[in-house]
Amino acid sequence: MIAQQQLSIEAQAVQIGHMQRILSSLVLDVNMSTSAPIHLGSTLTSFGTMPPPPPLPPCFAHPPPTHQENDSEETEDEDLGF
Repeated sequence: MIAQQQLSIEAQAVQIGHMQRILSSLVLDVNMSTSAPIHLGSTLTSFGTMPPPPPLPPCFAHPPPTHQENDSEETEDEDLGF
């Protein structure tokens, strides 16, 4: 019985060692992928130095102004007495 417990403990130790190696390799991979310094200042762009955007093509241009009602014109509601 003691021999079985000893084998079980050894098997668990092997499994734990294997899991620790896997975890440490994952941590090593993460550390390696982030080891390059990140310079946030170099990626920021000042909007003051950006050139203006190009003009929109005609198909996206603003529509021509529509006829706007004048205050002196009567509306349909006024004609109907509303």
